[in-house]
Amino acid sequence: MNSSETVNIHCENIGEFSRRQNIAEEQRRLSVSELVETFVSGDFGREAGDVCEEFRKKLPMSTYEDRARLCMALGASRRYGTELWRHSFFGEEIAAGSHGKVALVRNRYNESAFSCFSKVITTPKEVFSPSFSAACEDVYDSRCEFCILPVENSRNGRLFGFYSMLDRYELKICAVCEPDSESVEGSAKYALVGRAIPDRVPKNAHWSFEFSVISDNGKALSDISGVADIFGARLSKIDSLPVEYDSGLQKYYFTFDLPEKNIPPFHLFMSEEYTRYTLVGLYPRVDQT
Repeated sequence: MNSSETVNIHCENIGEFSRRQNIAEEQRRLSVSELVETFVSGDFGREAGDVCEEFRKKLPMSTYEDRARLCMALGASRRYGTELWRHSFFGEEIAAGSHGKVALVRNRYNESAFSCFSKVITTPKEVFSPSFSAACEDVYDSRCEFCILPVENSRNGRLFGFYSMLDRYELKICAVCEPDSESVEGSAKYALVGRAIPDRVPKNAHWSFEFSVISDNGKALSDISGVADIFGARLSKIDSLPVEYDSGLQKYYFTFDLPEKNIPPFHLFMSEEYTRYTLVGLYPRVDQT
């Protein structure tokens, strides 16, 4: 047998192996799809998280993609879809007397941001605070419904000092805007921060889903990027910085743009897969005009 014949035989064997592998992968995909449908329609638990846990137990060799598709199916179901919105996001009852009150540090940039955010808040009212920390405390202590923080600019990117305030006061980004600025620092993004999504969310709003994950080996990057397409999510920004208490750990900040209906299942997936996952914000962009 000459070398040419040997090459042909090896190529044919590899081709046959690839064909069989493709068939096996397709069969596995169909089997997982059927199993997902069974779990979504069956009575495996009262909440979506219970279904995810049972799925993992029944299918210990499941992949991240398998579990992401389960979360998507749960979000699309009539039975679990409403529950995911109701329980997944900041929507706790606002204290009496704080409705519409927005704490902010008095300067023209914050006041311009307040003008933008007034479009999405019912009966907005400015409450001036001596510092950004005091503004956050006003929301934390339920004296105000929201406060305004600068969270990004074109020169420095994410302003992590203000992100640390979100963590400290357990607040979330509820809306963002980029008011016109004549500053030499360039453009800046301001956040409406609070415990609830604004009352009048703009129709056809540009929604962003922002969260952080702590990882020490970069694993979060590849896994999250690998399942983003399943949720129809487009990565718009990612940053990282060392964790304060352990420089060997990295904290990654992700911002995705995705359809509103796919945000709850994506949040469910992250909550189930990453113990050190933190929701940073779910928000529309409010235009100045």
